[in-house]
Amino acid sequence: MEFDWWNGGFLTLAGGAIAWAVAQARIAKNDRVEREQSREASELALTQHQDGLTFELLKAAHSQAAAMRSELERVTAELAQFGALRWRVEYFEEAITHVEALIAARLDGRSEAAEDSARKFLARVQTMNAAAGLAANRAQNELARRKKIEKE
Repeated sequence: MEFDWWNGGFLTLAGGAIAWAVAQARIAKNDRVEREQSREASELALTQHQDGLTFELLKAAHSQAAAMRSELERVTAELAQFGALRWRVEYFEEAITHVEALIAARLDGRSEAAEDSARKFLARVQTMNAAAGLAANRAQNELARRKKIEKE
């Protein structure tokens, strides 16, 4: 009895090769599915982490904006005070000039022009002081209105 390679060995060998190939295909498919699931899980974790960082950055940005707004209001108030101080210094210097002119005019006997100039200066200063008072009241009212809006 002779061994029949076609019915015996070849079919067994072919069956084994096919079974091995099918097993390898299943392993490859399972590996591919696992890699895909792992990639999706990693992408989801990364997206959640990025979203968390984004919200932290936004919170920090809001905090910085509030601090800058507070500092800006403080500096604006200081600048307003310095502006008023500058005008007062200029008026004081002009007043000194008028007093000097009045003294010199009295010594020379021509005080009328100096007195007229000094009266005009005083009228202008009084008008400017009244306007400054109105402006200060308006600014204070505006600030109170803004604070009321912020509280609401």
